[in-house]
Amino acid sequence: MQYADVRAHARQRELERELEEIGRIAGPRLDRPDRHSSRGPRLLRWARSALIPRMAAPSGRVSSLPQVTIRPVEQDDAPRLVALAELDERRPPAGPALVAEVDDAIMAVMPLDGGPVVSNPWHNTRDVVELLEVRSGQVREAQKEAA
Repeated sequence: MQYADVRAHARQRELERELEEIGRIAGPRLDRPDRHSSRGPRLLRWARSALIPRMAAPSGRVSSLPQVTIRPVEQDDAPRLVALAELDERRPPAGPALVAEVDDAIMAVMPLDGGPVVSNPWHNTRDVVELLEVRSGQVREAQKEAA
């Protein structure tokens, strides 16, 4: 192994130890004991994905960019939209909407009728919301031209 690889692996082990400590001290939320009762493991998974750099894939490529998909809402999305709306403490959009998926997880939903955006409060969704705004503008313009 090269020196840079050794340093990267040492740093990764150090981050994993720190994250395990965070997971041990993160307990259930006292303000909502019925929800999020097992935050420790979730917090640990989130921190790992956010803080530890992705290692090289077997092919030698390093993939640090997430896969982002902007698409219309489908009927199969209903349970995931309800769960996302509960996280954001809003109602899921009733009419046609666009979904922003990051690595196959729905991060934000924008109704095409101009209602409020529903997004995941545990992630920084500013960029995907901007993408949704651009795409919804394109869809609205196409609908106007078709009418």
